[in-house]
Amino acid sequence: ILASDVTLLEQVLRGGRDDRLSDSPDYKRISRRFPDTAAMVGYQQQSSQIRSLYEMLRSGQAWSLIPNAEELSEKLDFSKLPAFDELNKYLPPSGSYMKGDANGAFGENFTLSSDH
Repeated sequence: ILASDVTLLEQVLRGGRDDRLSDSPDYKRISRRFPDTAAMVGYQQQSSQIRSLYEMLRSGQAWSLIPNAEELSEKLDFSKLPAFDELNKYLPPSGSYMKGDANGAFGENFTLSSDH
């Protein structure tokens, strides 16, 4: 979400729904690493980002997206991949931020280990 108005961004994060991002335990763990002032912050749920592609691979639908896929499809059988839920524990959420510094800007991307 990009916003030039902090109030608008806060409304989206806090929302009027029961499933607010600001209440998410994963988001809370990540947001503790954000500096007090930042020009940009980011939060990504890796599992949400790759689930559909993974399922397309497992089902064989992804071959239509790959040039010259016929040769590869004979060598690779993605249907043997485990169910996505078995991989989900290896895809923790990640965060990023950018802030100004003496040289211009500093940015950091990070993923916390499961023990943080």
